[in-house]
Amino acid sequence: MKKTIGLLFSAAVFGVGLATIAPTAVHAADATPTAAAAKVTVIDKKGTTYRFASGEASSLAVYEDAALTKKTDKVLASTVVNGRDWVWQNEYDQVTTNAQGTVTAYHFAEGWVAAAGLDTTDPTRYKVDTDQTGNGVVSSAKASIVYADAQLTKATEKTLPVGSRWRYYSTNEALVQINGEWGVADRVAYNLGGNQWISKQDFLADASAEFYPTTNIGEVLVTNPNGAKLYSDLARTKFTGRTLSFGSRWQAPDSIMSNTDGTVGWGLGGLQYVNKTDVSPVYRFDAVFTVRYKAHPTWGIAVYNSKLQVTKTIPANSRWRVFKQLQRRVNETNTTQEYYNIGGDQWVRSDYGTVAPK
Repeated sequence: MKKTIGLLFSAAVFGVGLATIAPTAVHAADATPTAAAAKVTVIDKKGTTYRFASGEASSLAVYEDAALTKKTDKVLASTVVNGRDWVWQNEYDQVTTNAQGTVTAYHFAEGWVAAAGLDTTDPTRYKVDTDQTGNGVVSSAKASIVYADAQLTKATEKTLPVGSRWRYYSTNEALVQINGEWGVADRVAYNLGGNQWISKQDFLADASAEFYPTTNIGEVLVTNPNGAKLYSDLARTKFTGRTLSFGSRWQAPDSIMSNTDGTVGWGLGGLQYVNKTDVSPVYRFDAVFTVRYKAHPTWGIAVYNSKLQVTKTIPANSRWRVFKQLQRRVNETNTTQEYYNIGGDQWVRSDYGTVAPK
């Protein structure tokens, strides 16, 4: 019976060409010849060949004869192994060798296949690398045990019900080594926070969970002149009827992320969410700002309030303590202009001076 295994893998990820993996020679001394074909010797010998599941390796030609002169319309079957999708293995029962004793072909259930592109030793090496960064949502395909370790060896007494949805904070990945280069092979487990790990086999990435929150350390400033509508759901479809006023500033403990578009909004605590297009992020920033308008170094510069109204000017070469940094959205577009906060509701453009550590 053929073994089965699978791996979704492209050798190109590791910069490894299929041509670099040479077949291992099988010598005539290992077995007894049973027949002779033109310029090759047929030997009864059983074993396993391996190949990468990518590119032309998926369609190796099959021949009727050991000399590989009578091509059939068959191809070598794709037999996956070890539950992975990147390496195929096939069982052979005969080989052919040339005058130098080098293997030239293998015989499988489908027929004879040239040795080029096949290897008699698995070229991959596996290991687990724990706690990779990543955020998302998964749903349980069946009742699932929660484990206390990333390797899923320490089962807890907790079981998650079928159909339940959970946010994960990191993942545990199986890595593969091909010709000395390591890369991600498959996901093993999801971390639900702390030492709470669940098996990937029991969960599916939740395609319906397009949006999810991540930790954000900062505030948002309402920069849409029409204000920022407040929503009660992550997708920002359920308007609460409340609009935050232009120029107001709010704590934003969460960023709202999209699997396709990155940051799309912010959470203000509880079930309160705003769109990215209505606000601009404000972050802590500790530095000293020196006024220097490049076009006219002797000129002073304007100080603005949160509504971009000029409140005063400050002189050239004066120095000011900076407390916050604002990436202000320009005219509700994706273009931003950077400002520094010099205390209270006082903002200066970053390109009108220089900053240095406090």
